[in-house]
Amino acid sequence: MTRLILAHPVERSERDRRLSDLGLELSNAEQEPSQAYFEVWMSLDLDDESVINYVDDLPIGLRYFMVTGDHRWEEGVVASFPILTEAEVFERARAARTDPEQIAATYMVALVAGPGTRDEALSVLRASLHHPSEEVRYAAILASGYTTLSALGEDLVELTTRDGSPRVRDRAQRMLQQVAQHGWEE
Repeated sequence: MTRLILAHPVERSERDRRLSDLGLELSNAEQEPSQAYFEVWMSLDLDDESVINYVDDLPIGLRYFMVTGDHRWEEGVVASFPILTEAEVFERARAARTDPEQIAATYMVALVAGPGTRDEALSVLRASLHHPSEEVRYAAILASGYTTLSALGEDLVELTTRDGSPRVRDRAQRMLQQVAQHGWEE
């Protein structure tokens, strides 16, 4: 699965048109109250089991596609939408100076982290998990749930016992429980 983050919002009618033009049809749409809005798009080719999910992820403030299956769909989405490149995401992380910038960059890095960016993603996420700001640490814990970076488990364990914020300690504990139950995001 590949996640592709929109550089800026695209109106629903325009998004629908662009995805339809790619040869996709809307299969399902679901709104989870105060959580996320999901759309599931599938190929008109019945032999193609690829799935493209559009997510308006309200808790983290990002809109992105999750592409599973044939890589031509990833290429089509990138060609049809304003997508942030991995380089742009990591540059935002390096350039972040304020807590809101650091939080946004942390979520973006967690979404795009993959085998080719593992070390850099771990570095960014660990820096956020140990950031002086409680809000950044809390967001980094949530962001860790979007990754396959199981090495972050050690940092989460440390936060459950050593962080000065009860809110951060509790969230780290709940994330460890989630990971123990469901595994790291695939």
